[in-house]
Amino acid sequence: MADKMDLVENEDFTYNQQAKTITFPNKSVIVFVEADPTKDRGSKKIKGINASGNHIDEADELEYEMFIQATSRKGRRNEAGQPSISIVTMNPNDGWAKELYYDRWQAGTLPANIRVIEFDLSDSWLSARDIAALMTNPDWWVQRYMMNNWNFSDESTSLFKSRHWAASLTDRLEATDLRVAGYDVAGQRN
Repeated sequence: MADKMDLVENEDFTYNQQAKTITFPNKSVIVFVEADPTKDRGSKKIKGINASGNHIDEADELEYEMFIQATSRKGRRNEAGQPSISIVTMNPNDGWAKELYYDRWQAGTLPANIRVIEFDLSDSWLSARDIAALMTNPDWWVQRYMMNNWNFSDESTSLFKSRHWAASLTDRLEATDLRVAGYDVAGQRN
């Protein structure tokens, strides 16, 4: 991001690789902390953060308890009246992030202090050619990752999820001793 913002290291900011910090001339510091429970038992690294705000990238990859710890560490250092804010990015796959944020946002039942800003193709830095190439992926993938339709694969009443079905389709079989059977699960009724 520093490169994209034309910031020059050791002029506009200093990076300390060992401490995993970026420090700016105005004394603002960005501290990078890994939220991996296999490397941070009991969330001790996360619990030690005293920040005015935080950014959690790919929050849906965190265990829910680690996410709660991380978001609770904001607003603890506020010498200059900085806003106490958590900025969270996620792909709300099936799980806690989808249930607590995406589904509630879709239903209009998010708490008043939570805002969703949906990233869509008009926000993308990808070229039109790259976007066109990604649009050739299986429909379930395009629906989820290009069209932000996180309910597309959440087919709780179906026997098979569409992403699993799409992954199993083929138009070519190699001549082997392998026996193959096909079955139209969508065409069956009780």
